[in-house]
Parts: sequence; structure tokens; C-alpha cells
Amino acid sequence: MQKQAKHFLETYFGYKTFRDGQELIIKSILNKKDTLGIMPTGGGKSLCYQIPALCFDGLTIVISPLISLMKDQIDFLHSKKYPSEMLNSTVSYSRQMIIKRMIEDKELKLVYLTPERFRNQDFLNWLCSINISCFVIDEAHCISEWGHDFRPEYRKLVDVIKKLGTPPTLALTATATPEVREDIVNSLRMKAPNIYVSGFNRENLIYGVQNHYIKESKNKALIEFIKKVPSPGIVYTTSVKDAEIIYNILKTNLKKNIGIYHGSLKNDIRKKMQEDFLSNEIDVLVATNAFGMGVNKKNIRFVVHYSIPGSIEAYYQETGRAGRDNKISYCLLFTFEDDEKIQDFFIQSKNPSLESIIDVLKIIKKISLNNLLYANDHELLVDNKKEYNKFNINSILKQLHFMGCIDYDYINQEKIEINVLKTKIDEIDKDFLEELFLSSIEKNRFISIATLVLTKRLNLTEKELKDQLKKLAKKKIISFHVIKKGQTIKIIENDIAQGIKNEYKNKIKRKIEIDRKKLHAMTMYANLESCRRKYLLNYFGENFKVNNCKKCDICRGTYKKIENIEWNKIQKEIVVFFIHHDGKIGKTKAIKILKGSLDIEPKYRDWDEYGILRRHDTRDIESEFNLLLKIKIIQIEKGKYAVIKLTYNGMKQFKLAKTPQ
Repeated sequence: MQKQAKHFLETYFGYKTFRDGQELIIKSILNKKDTLGIMPTGGGKSLCYQIPALCFDGLTIVISPLISLMKDQIDFLHSKKYPSEMLNSTVSYSRQMIIKRMIEDKELKLVYLTPERFRNQDFLNWLCSINISCFVIDEAHCISEWGHDFRPEYRKLVDVIKKLGTPPTLALTATATPEVREDIVNSLRMKAPNIYVSGFNRENLIYGVQNHYIKESKNKALIEFIKKVPSPGIVYTTSVKDAEIIYNILKTNLKKNIGIYHGSLKNDIRKKMQEDFLSNEIDVLVATNAFGMGVNKKNIRFVVHYSIPGSIEAYYQETGRAGRDNKISYCLLFTFEDDEKIQDFFIQSKNPSLESIIDVLKIIKKISLNNLLYANDHELLVDNKKEYNKFNINSILKQLHFMGCIDYDYINQEKIEINVLKTKIDEIDKDFLEELFLSSIEKNRFISIATLVLTKRLNLTEKELKDQLKKLAKKKIISFHVIKKGQTIKIIENDIAQGIKNEYKNKIKRKIEIDRKKLHAMTMYANLESCRRKYLLNYFGENFKVNNCKKCDICRGTYKKIENIEWNKIQKEIVVFFIHHDGKIGKTKAIKILKGSLDIEPKYRDWDEYGILRRHDTRDIESEFNLLLKIKIIQIEKGKYAVIKLTYNGMKQFKLAKTPQ
């Protein structure tokens, strides 16, 4: 089979030899051994199952977490005339029937599925009648509850494998610590698996960190960095808001083509941005972590993280998109004092409390009584409650799905339901409706039909059609309802079983602890004073003994801790305030005085400093206070009352800032 594997490698993919790590994994799975493969991002994981699938007699199933990732893979394989397909909620029913017949007729060697697919018992029973040669789990770290991207539905795959007759299992990932590897093996009940770990060391990547105290200096440094290094590159942000801000800053300050990619953009815009970046039409892509999985662009010269990511695993995976052509590439991390707070918010949001899960289930039940509820109807699901946001609503839906309380349907194309209320109408309106219905409106008063079909039938644009329907509705001739395309939620269970509640309470406490531990490891990396490469590789269990890698900022001697502060107005006014009131006032009262708050004793309203920062947001004043405390310009002195005092270093730096250079 090894000879056959090399033949398929050249025939379908044009390569004559396998990369490091690929051949061992392929040989293991061809020998029908359960196998766990840990390969760096860009190491060629996909070939580890695409080649064996061609060698086996039966079908290879590949579980993938993202539909967009599946589509990219299928488009690529179809371009190579590789016999493969995907089955998921975006594939029309008629096309699914065709694909199932192709599988039954043994015309396909490989099919991509999402783990959620196996919720359909009829589908699973049908699959049991098919000869399954290999079961592959891509992005296998999603199985582990302690991994950085846990997907509850992955946890149930062990039961699917058993029901399919326990075919050889191949689990693949780029980011798994020794603990996560053990969890993957145990969760899948792998039998004496072969475990292959390709080296995590990407020698062509140069790692660096810059610590900044104010955003203006961070933005300047980002612009200067991009000017110095060759393109193309990616700038990762933690939020959509930051992505939009950085996109506009770079567009204004750089003579380069800047793109943007995040989950709130429309599908066609995201697709265009990705295509333009892959074809070198975009020099710098500003993106959230929605971008990157499955993207294979070899000449990315830099990856910048504008803020600290939540884990070393996420950081390693995203920086691993640089330099896949083995040329020198740069991985730069910026840090800022609010980074940990933002990540802590994400930890709380992605690990929702049991109470919030129960609450959202009640909201879903209430809305679903009379309306279709879509998975992206976040405003309805938030139900005017401040403690909920888009991010934790998605996490709650994920948990409800895993608990078996909800499931999803997918409406592939928009429909319009039209109900005729009266038939005694003028001829023009009657002719329009009968052309629309293709029948007499006296005989047929209701129709449910795809919007696209109607626009073609009437030779109208979508806007023209809907405008016409609105006019008829205003005349009370019809009522109509648009059923939009998208993923809808349906209730399976009205309540969460007590056993599931107890299990979740115990699990979520441990999960939050693990996530905070991962964040701490990431902040440790950002504040290192020894080799960054060694820290990364040791984190993943690789014994890297070299003390000077020569390819990180610390080993190269280019790392600079930014000690001096670039003073802004708020900071200056805070320091001047405490020059006059050193050791007399606490933080909260000082903020109220500077802001000019009415919620303070009248005697302070006569102070010269009262309201001097009234034009600034209270949160900004507090943020600058926290920064000055962090860098020891001011300090809290505890006693009967906690008060603020200027430090010697603070006075020294303030005087230096005021002295002409």
C-alpha cells in the first residue's frame, strides 16, 4: 500500500515525496492502527487522510468543525478530480440524495461531515450500512474539554465510531499539549494508538513582543513595524470593534492595500477579502480569529497580534500561518494593560452559568411559540438583559445543543408566504396576483414559494417584488410573510435534566480554572526575559534545550521594556492633582472631583481641579488611573482610609517630561 500511496500522491497532488511526519502517520493508518498525529500548522495534515482514503476499499469519513473549511477543502479536491463530497446543512436536500447514492454506488472515497450530523439517527443508521474504512477527526483538540477550542458535539463521536463498527481512527491537530493529547486518546477510546508528534519548532519564524501603556504608542509602533517588514501579513485583533479601528488606521497611514475580515461581515464580503488576500491583491489583512483555519497561503511574511490571545495554543496556531514557504517571517505580539480584562470577559462569556442557560432556554420557548427563531437573532435572545451579549449567547446555544435541548434546521433559500384576503379587486392588481400564483386567486388563495422563483417568474428585482407586495398589503388585499434564509432553532426538550445540570455545574468550574491557567501562560510568555521559542516548545512538551535560539527578540537583544510614559492630558492632570493633594484623597473621590461629579460633598466643588476633566468619560479617567498605578507613577497607601500618593519614580518621570530635551 505504501507504493500505492506514493502513486496517488503524485497523480492527484503532484508531489513525489511526503513531508516530515506525513509518511509515518499514513503508514500507521494504512496498517489500520488507531493514530494520533500532532503536526504544526501548515504541516500538511490533510494529506494524512486524503492519501489513505484512496488506498482503502471503503469510504473515509472526515469530521471537520467548520462548514467553510469543508467547502474550501472540497473545492480544492474537486479541482484535482478527487472523488469526494460534503454533507452538511448548507447542501440542498436533492443534492444530499445524489451524494448518498454516490456513496452507495462506491463512487466516492471521502466525505466531510460535521459532528452535529450524527444527531440524525436515520442518517447514522444509513451510514451503518456503508463500508467505512477510516474515521478521521480533523482539529481533534476540539474533543478535549481542556483544549482551547472545545466543541461539545465532538465528545459524542466515540459512540458514533462504536456504532459504525469501530473502524481505524485518525485524530489530527496542530495544537495539543501532552494533557490534551491524553484527553483525545481517552475520549475516543483509541486502542494502543500510534502517536506521532512532528516538531513544533518553526525555525524560520522570529518571535517578538512589545509592551505598550497607551494605545496611541501601540498604533504608531504597528504602523512602523508594517513599514519595515515585507508584505503580505495578518494583524489579528480580539474584537470586531478593534478590527474596524485598526483597519481604518492602517488605511489612512500606509501606502498598502488593506483588507478586513471578521464574522460580522456579509458572506460575500468575507469571501472577496479572503480571495483577494490569497491572490496577493491585499497586502495586510486585519482580522479576528474568524480568519485562518484551512487557509493555505505560503508567503505570509508576518503575523501581528494586536492584543494578547487567550492561550498559547491559539497564539501558536495563528502565528503558524506565517512563513509556510520556510522563508524568514515575523510574529509580533503587542500587549496593553486592558488585554487580560478583555480575555477574562471572554472566559466568562464562553463558560456560561447554569442559571443563564436555563434563562435563555425559557426565552427560546417563549419566542418559538409563534415565530421562527434564527440562531443569529441575538437581540431577541438577549431579551433586553444587560448581562447577555452576542458572544455568550452563542456559547449558551452551544451548551443547549450539547445538552440535547435544542437542534438546528437550515433554510437554504428565502421564501415568501402570501395569503389573499379579498378577491374583488381592480384588474391590474388581480392580473399581478394571478401571474404570481399561476392560477385564479378565487381557487387558490395561499402560496409559499422561493423569492428567487417569484422574481424570475415576474421579471422583477427582489426590491421591486417586495415593494409591490407591500402596496397590496397596505390595501389589505394580501398579507405576506418573508421566511429568510438561515439556521433556525427548534426545541427538543423543554427542560434540562437534573443529572445534566449537576454534571454541568461541576464541569464549568473546572473549565474556567483551566482557561484562566491558559491565559496566565500566555501573559507569562508576553513578559518573559528568557528565550520565547524555548518557552513555546516546552509548553507543548518538546524538550528544547538551547538557551539562545537567535530568532526571538530576547535572544537577538532587540526586546525593550517600554518604561517611559508618553504623557496625555488625563495623566498629566491626575499627577498635578496629587502634587497638590498628595496622600489626602482616595482614587474614587479623586475621579469624581476631576470629572466634576455632582455626587460629591459641596466643599470639593470649590477646588481648582473640580471638573477639569469633565469632557472625558469616567471610564477613561479610571483607566488612566489604573495605568499610573500599574507603572508605579502613583501608589495606594493603606491606613484608616486608602489614599493616593505620588511615587519618587512618578515625580522623576513627570519632571523629565516637562523638561525641554
